[in-house]
Amino acid sequence: KRQFKEGDLVIGNFNGAGKFLPGKINKKNTDGTYEIKYENGQQEAAVANENIMLPPAQIAEKTRVESNYLGKGGWMPGTVVKVNDDGTFDIKYDDGKVELAVGRAQLEVKPQTEAKTGEKVVVPRRNSKPFIIEKKNDD
Repeated sequence: KRQFKEGDLVIGNFNGAGKFLPGKINKKNTDGTYEIKYENGQQEAAVANENIMLPPAQIAEKTRVESNYLGKGGWMPGTVVKVNDDGTFDIKYDDGKVELAVGRAQLEVKPQTEAKTGEKVVVPRRNSKPFIIEKKNDD
């Protein structure tokens, strides 16, 4: 679990209801939850770690992401093909499928680096241990 500290800028899942709001950690509670003051003035006193994430990296067209396909828990690699005015994203998945108007909470930005043959690269994975790329295919 990621640990947050007072003053960290975060995105909180307000009341655990799927409404993600930007805010700041006011304090860490003794039970391991956090007090968050949101930018809209609202506040929560006991937000669980799993309902807090770091603010998003800047996402633009051509950004490589993993997306929660149709919001059903199946995370798939793809590329942002359009940034919409409402803050959602259109994604083209590596298998050719396209999903429109994907919310930011359904995306994780993938590393933007390229490995060289024989280079070992640690790649963080969602909810699992990192793995090492030991060989780059040249296709």
